[in-house]
Amino acid sequence: ARTHKRSCEIFQTMAGTSTGAILVSGLAVPRAVGVTEPRMRAADVVQLYAFDGRKLFQPLEEKGEMQSPFNMNVLETTLQELFTCNGQSLPLYDALSDLLIPSTSAGKTNWTQRRHCLNKSVKLFDVVRDSAESCTHIDGLLANNPTLEAFKRRCSYEEDGRKSKVSLFVSLGCGKFPNNMGVSRNALRWRSQLSASAISALCDAATEVHNGMIRECNAYSYEYIRCNPDIAEPIDLVDASGGSIAALLSAAEIYLEDAYASDS
Repeated sequence: ARTHKRSCEIFQTMAGTSTGAILVSGLAVPRAVGVTEPRMRAADVVQLYAFDGRKLFQPLEEKGEMQSPFNMNVLETTLQELFTCNGQSLPLYDALSDLLIPSTSAGKTNWTQRRHCLNKSVKLFDVVRDSAESCTHIDGLLANNPTLEAFKRRCSYEEDGRKSKVSLFVSLGCGKFPNNMGVSRNALRWRSQLSASAISALCDAATEVHNGMIRECNAYSYEYIRCNPDIAEPIDLVDASGGSIAALLSAAEIYLEDAYASDS
């Protein structure tokens, strides 16, 4: 809001996995074919999760196996509405910013990038859906924070025969909560609030990537910002109650106020 620019105008590359893929694609998908105005603003993305979260996500289950946090039928309908224009599925090529979206299959991470995707047969819907489905696999956790991969790719770009210089890298987390429980691998129940801390401790790829970004950016003298506000407890994604949303908004406001204060 302070720049009065759209996200797709500020960032040369935006990367995200699963929910993150929905966020960055929503901010970069054009309102119509040939139009440079994005279909969604950040406020529209917040509204999508705040008001459609109960339909988009599944209730927490107390099961031993991993499960998708998404209701895939509702997710596919939502993605079709978001990435369709005049009855046609929008290609990744039409995105208003370079997008990097990973998915995983059989232990392998596949990276799809708009910059290298000149074939209009590759559709945004398919790319984002595949990324969302990846979170049902343990391998998907390894690509949960694509910042370091985006960094390495961006540093290797050449424009007019010269390395592309980037002044700032920003990584957005989904909030961190206290981890104060004993960790046991048989306690893993995907998205269960009781096991969220265990998953965080055992599979904290985000912190590993964050530490790697600090090392790399220090080495190249790039500025790096990690935004990951403190929250009191794990989030139940289907809880769209007024109290739950108010608590998240409060945490966000505190985080932003501290960030603005540090800038002044």
